[in-house]
Amino acid sequence: MSSTVNLPSSATVSELVGNADVSGVKTTVRVAYDDLSAQLLASGPLSDTIEALSAAVGDPDALQDILDAISSNLQLETRLNTTIDGTVAAGLPSLSVTTKTSVGTTGHTDSIADNTFFWSPMIDGALTDRYLTGLDISVAAATTGKAIVVSPGNVVSAEVALNLPSSGVNALTLDRPIFVPAGGRVFVQIAAGFHYSTGASGSSVFFAASDYNGTVGDTVGFSGTNTPLLDLVLRFSVPVGTPLASRVAANEVKSAKVFAGLPSADSTGAATGTWGIGAPAITVFEKAYDGGVDIASGDVITAIFADLIAAATCDHFLFMICKRATSVGDGAYDFGASGPAIRVARRTPAQLGLTPGVGATARVSIPVDPVIVEAGQSYFIFVASWGANQLSRVSMGLGNQASTDPRQRRRGRYTGLTSATATPTTNVTALFQGAVGFTYAKSATSEGLGFDTVDAEIASATIGVTGTTYTASGTIEQSGGNTAFSGSGSVSLAASGNARYDLLYVDMTSGAMGVQTGTETPAAPGEYIPAIASQSRRAVAHLRVSDSVVTHVPVWDLQDHEPRDLIEALRVERERSRRCLPKTIAKIRRGDPLHIVVMSDSILACQSSAPSKATPNGATRDRPEYFSANIPSALVDSKPKYTAVELGRADDGAGSVHVAETFVWKTVRELQTRGITVTYDNFGVGGAATADVVTDAGAPVDSGGGVYWLDNAVALGGDLVILHFGMNEIANAGTAGRMFHIINTYKNDGREVIVSGVPRRQGNVDVGWRYTNQALARVARFTQSAFLSDLSIYEDTYLGAIGITLADVCSANNFNHPGFVENGARGRALTRLLVG
Repeated sequence: MSSTVNLPSSATVSELVGNADVSGVKTTVRVAYDDLSAQLLASGPLSDTIEALSAAVGDPDALQDILDAISSNLQLETRLNTTIDGTVAAGLPSLSVTTKTSVGTTGHTDSIADNTFFWSPMIDGALTDRYLTGLDISVAAATTGKAIVVSPGNVVSAEVALNLPSSGVNALTLDRPIFVPAGGRVFVQIAAGFHYSTGASGSSVFFAASDYNGTVGDTVGFSGTNTPLLDLVLRFSVPVGTPLASRVAANEVKSAKVFAGLPSADSTGAATGTWGIGAPAITVFEKAYDGGVDIASGDVITAIFADLIAAATCDHFLFMICKRATSVGDGAYDFGASGPAIRVARRTPAQLGLTPGVGATARVSIPVDPVIVEAGQSYFIFVASWGANQLSRVSMGLGNQASTDPRQRRRGRYTGLTSATATPTTNVTALFQGAVGFTYAKSATSEGLGFDTVDAEIASATIGVTGTTYTASGTIEQSGGNTAFSGSGSVSLAASGNARYDLLYVDMTSGAMGVQTGTETPAAPGEYIPAIASQSRRAVAHLRVSDSVVTHVPVWDLQDHEPRDLIEALRVERERSRRCLPKTIAKIRRGDPLHIVVMSDSILACQSSAPSKATPNGATRDRPEYFSANIPSALVDSKPKYTAVELGRADDGAGSVHVAETFVWKTVRELQTRGITVTYDNFGVGGAATADVVTDAGAPVDSGGGVYWLDNAVALGGDLVILHFGMNEIANAGTAGRMFHIINTYKNDGREVIVSGVPRRQGNVDVGWRYTNQALARVARFTQSAFLSDLSIYEDTYLGAIGITLADVCSANNFNHPGFVENGARGRALTRLLVG
């Protein structure tokens, strides 16, 4: 049952909440924003929501600035219900802190605690004000408990009940974030069966349960000497007022790129062997890298990688990064002296794509919040394998290359089930080539060239083409001064019926200009733009050469594929869109599985023939035939083909006939390379428009025989829905209204939504194309949905973002189906939106 209540502008927050609390009724409340702004921001559940969202984005002023910019006649539509705080909590980005590890000189035996004490991990004192968003707790059986926050001065400031429904690790997300002030602690009490390990390297504190009377405001005392190592992970939001991106920006890491699988700093030399399951009985592995020696100062650690086999007893892996001052001695990490880990990730074998007890070593990558490398600091990686109740054997591909260098010998060590290697020896503690390391973004300058071509950029350029002759001039901006460049030349026309793209470039070291000749083809020449042939060259323009004329597309004014004068506007829009996707962004940051559902026209259906509106995927979706209408078959045939099972879907019996080439697939593949399990359901249908989904009044459309496409799509569930319509209804006045109903149907079912813009088709009237894109953008903002703009790719001024002229857009069918290059550009935009 549902209802809509239109309140007068004089309504109070209490009236708002009262209308939302009708038992058994899902209520949508619409009110004028301007008359309620002060109340909304001052008190009540919406105020709490805004506070938590501000913590998530790290800029408490950002949200209010956006709200203040809303026009007075805009209606704010919000679903108010008892789960609103849970939605906010799930969307907060997390930075985890943990204490359980068995590295040290003494073995640790797993034990089980009862409810006699409250236990707290040693939270790093450097952690500033944060929100606690969740806990991972390992117990022997289903039980209950509580968590309390103790502020500086030992005063209990908050309490929350915990329900642990199963044995093993329970990953709990709090219904509402709890504020933990700087210097505060989180204590946990579990009724029975709380797992911990005893040993000399304790890193927790405790107090007797009898010392707490169960009242917030009570004062407690605690101590901790050689206390247990808790099987507990606390998940916090990023610091209030400190956006995550600023950690990199503050270090001026300009144009840094993360290269997946970038080798660790000690990757020279060949490993002489690999240890498999149980040989030796390894449970925890430690390795260190020195800042300024192994990894350059200023580089940014973005992920941990490791070559792993999951032993049959493995329940989950724990990955940690620790940091301390570099020492010249043995250099083992002491948690008691140097503190807890600064980054933590917990993954099950299934999340890593591993089957316990089966298979050879496999490379896994675990993203972490960026860590800027400092000279004089060592960065330790710990990889531990845990059984259901105790340490299990962890099996990694460890090369045992010998070394007599003391600094190298101390870099890697392992511990067994009951003991640790106290003093590394040459052969026991080897370099462990290729076994475990960091992925990091390079901020250091390029060497071996006349000047730093990484920092150098084209500051300005002017390009002209007359007949077959080109002229170009401009300025190279670099540290130490600017350099002018200029050049001219001619190109030969293509053969009759053919066209190609040539690349006009400038050498950044000499200022000389030249042309790289592209491949001639009778169709889709934009798919054959030549790659830059030298690191010192930068593209100035792409010259489209036909059998009769030469035209050009400037490409010099791009930064990471985006027009420079749009970078700030695109960033602002991305941040607005990301605030509309809190749960999705949080899942990606944590590396949790993600389910994406697409409802679209043919552009994402990518079909060979008409697919079903009753079920997604199937034999006819994601097919190469979509591209074959115009793109030469040799190029289409070169794309990898997959079975449905290989794409993570149910077997459709069609065999290896599917491709993963649409822009959504580009983003799915990027997420998968980051270790995220992605389920992608394609529910696109060729020729579809919003009128095929809902009527103008918002009622689902019967596609025939009682098949309701929208109802079937919503029933799929999923975390994120991508809506792609508009190509088949350019300039239609009803598109925005129908899209409004589609979006609300999904959002009222708990889904997060991205509305995609529309590519520019050949022969399109510019006014109509812009009209439809602007209408989609408006409805996305009105419904607080994310929007993926195409104006920054297809506008006349910004065609350099795809590098082709309007003569070659939608190259898949030479009309309204984007080709491989366009899907690549759109995929980059979607990936930036989701991963930053």
